[in-house]
Amino acid sequence: MKHRRLFAELLEDRALLTTFAVAPTGSDSAGTGSASSPFRTIQHAVNVAATGGDSILVAGGTYTYEASQETGVTSATGTRNVVTIVNKNVSIFGGYS
Repeated sequence: MKHRRLFAELLEDRALLTTFAVAPTGSDSAGTGSASSPFRTIQHAVNVAATGGDSILVAGGTYTYEASQETGVTSATGTRNVVTIVNKNVSIFGGYS
């Protein structure tokens, strides 16, 4: 009887890149970040995004300051940041509809 050896190759763990959508009519609490159920704030999308390679599509419209989303981070010029990205490689693109 002939015996065969089985070789298994372990693949590295990789997360799939995700694209999140943001729109003035979206919801941070109920939205999923999809085009049909977007988030409402850019900061929420940044917070949900993984550490590497995710994209955020921002729909045209008027976005207002949300004190509840305040990050508490101050820029080098002494002004408060509206959106803060720390230790993440996230791309933000505007103008989707």
